Amino acid sequence: MRRNPMIHDLYHEIGSWFHRWLNRSRARRTAEWVRVDAVIRNARARLVLDDETNSISIGKLFEWRPVVGYEYQVENTAYSGVARGEIWYFDEDGALDAAESLVGATLPVRYDPSRPSKSFYLPQDGGPPQLNPAIPDAGSGLVVISLKK
Repeated sequence: MRRNPMIHDLYHEIGSWFHRWLNRSRARRTAEWVRVDAVIRNARARLVLDDETNSISIGKLFEWRPVVGYEYQVENTAYSGVARGEIWYFDEDGALDAAESLVGATLPVRYDPSRPSKSFYLPQDGGPPQLNPAIPDAGSGLVVISLKK
């Protein structure tokens, strides 16, 4: 079954809007939480859609999202969490390379001081670029994405 490209684009626009709204909501709720640097212990690339999207110019596209497992310390106790990056990898090798490059990197997370096991990663706090959507070049306004075969 082929997807209508317009519906596919609409789905992603709604999904992106929802993620931005969720991040803003979390940022408000966690504004008083403690911010700490976590260490990314493992990372993988997750296939977001297992259906194919066809493009006239480049053929079949698959969408990938980096997913990381992180660890942070609060009063000599280790806690862990999971964070998902934005969809902007369209080839498996690029997604896997990006995920592997994240292991060992630091990730700013916020945890609830009354319940340190509860934490969130907010893109607004920064973090490795592989977890955030590509940012347009200030000079040209273009986003450069490499598509490998």
